[in-house]
Amino acid sequence: MSFETGLYTQTLVRSKNGSSDTESATATLKVRVLLDGQQVSPAVEPDEVVYDHRLQQLSAVLGGVIQSCTVGDDGVIDVATECTVTDEEINLVLDTMAAHHFNFIVRDLGPGDHTAEVQVWGTTSASSADASAWVSVGRGSLSVEEVRAINGDGGIVFEN
Repeated sequence: MSFETGLYTQTLVRSKNGSSDTESATATLKVRVLLDGQQVSPAVEPDEVVYDHRLQQLSAVLGGVIQSCTVGDDGVIDVATECTVTDEEINLVLDTMAAHHFNFIVRDLGPGDHTAEVQVWGTTSASSADASAWVSVGRGSLSVEEVRAINGDGGIVFEN
């Protein structure tokens, strides 16, 4: 089963006077297959798959703080050359996992007509109103293939 998927994360930080600000946003998209309306029995393997996951965390310490200054011969302080200012920092962390195609297997399925149902859902979270996340699903495809495996004397034999 394959899907076009999209994850969108946005974080905004505000910092001044050397203070720290951190925001984070998370988006996850999962897929599972039900057979004849059941999640298990016969077991569909795997149970559910993470098709996309992203954690975005942005931190900033902006507005360097003047720690000390020396007065030049002219009696005027030049901040750029005569002062020690703390460094500003910006830190971005992205943690991403994706599997846009996956095979689901049903073992020992009995004869007859069966219904396969695909369920796709997303979850999002944000640390505050300054962060947000969305998930989207586009086109997808599902192929069903019948394979018969026979446990013979020489091992497992697959027949189409």
